[in-house]
Amino acid sequence: MTPFHDPFHREDILEIPELSNFQAGPVKSNANGGKKPLVTLDQATKQHIQLVLDSVDGRIKGKGGAAEILDMNPSTLHFRMKKLGIR
Repeated sequence: MTPFHDPFHREDILEIPELSNFQAGPVKSNANGGKKPLVTLDQATKQHIQLVLDSVDGRIKGKGGAAEILDMNPSTLHFRMKKLGIR
């Protein structure tokens, strides 16, 4: 007999960090029924990178740095930060 696997068991649920600081830009369409402001991909990326940088006190590379958390090369992160105007 195969043991029952509960698909909603706590260990199987994806946890998403609190985004209370997320600042949405102006709504560009009413595609979501006007429930939440829509942002561009660049705005969302910038806000997420800033959130991660704040959580690691601005550390970009090394163990526990933003690049490691974002699973990207530090030079790629530097490039994105420059492109998005993050200092």
